[in-house]
Amino acid sequence: MYGTYADIEEDLKYIGDKIMELIPHNEMSIVYVDSEELNPNTGFPIRPATNVLDNNPNTHWHTEWYLFDPPHPHEIQVGLGNEYVVGGFRYLPRQDGTSNGMIKDFRLYVSNDVNNWGTPVATGSFSNTTDLQEVTFTPKSGSYVRLVALSEINGQPWTSMASLDVLFEVPHDPCASVVCPNICVGDDIWSQRCDQNTGLCVLNQLLESNSVQCTIPDICKDVHCPNICVDDDLWSQRCDPNTGLCVLNQLLESNSVQCTISDTVPTDESEIQTYLVIGCMGLVGLAMLMLGTSKQK
Repeated sequence: MYGTYADIEEDLKYIGDKIMELIPHNEMSIVYVDSEELNPNTGFPIRPATNVLDNNPNTHWHTEWYLFDPPHPHEIQVGLGNEYVVGGFRYLPRQDGTSNGMIKDFRLYVSNDVNNWGTPVATGSFSNTTDLQEVTFTPKSGSYVRLVALSEINGQPWTSMASLDVLFEVPHDPCASVVCPNICVGDDIWSQRCDQNTGLCVLNQLLESNSVQCTIPDICKDVHCPNICVDDDLWSQRCDPNTGLCVLNQLLESNSVQCTISDTVPTDESEIQTYLVIGCMGLVGLAMLMLGTSKQK
């Protein structure tokens, strides 16, 4: 990602399904730098490595150039103030209108031991721009980072940098939005807690034995609530624990075929009357037949 210095103030971002946050500069410190221009006679302000952590884009770190021109590679090591799962960093080139020392090729390391850096977590080349540049990588746990500049954008022997920011992976809390209510186990009330490994509710503590709340009969125990059609839509139902009646639960299918098949039960008022008359005549005939059979006996 490329942007302006204002993007440094963005302290929270998403990389895939991971939440990444910036480590505050006031928690970080310079552990080692191979070169920095501290000569007060250059006609310019001194440019120590600490400038990369001062939150000021108008200052920068610069390797020696006035009396000496140490060659590449140049490096800066930063303590993070704590152990983090580091997943990225941001590099802001100098912002004073010159490109001297702007990094081209680089390597970044993450470690818990400044004497054992292992293999780099990221390698690459920065673009020839003064915009903020961001690099992300597979997160690695560590309390130190080491940025090594292998070359300069114009082939010069210097390295400069206005700001260095480090992104760490925010720990995921599977229980952040989980609410675990008290439940009945037999006739006993138990509290529950959220398991930090699974995010599921598990039994926590017995609150009350033989509780009245747990011995009240479940009026929904033998109630079956089938799916029903509401107009042309198919809905599931559930039993209301307060009334024992079935109530709409969830829309399963709009314009369901099950609900649009013609129903053989009459719906027109005249048809209903006809069915009622036929039904009544049938009942009268059946009664007379039964009466005649009774007389024959």
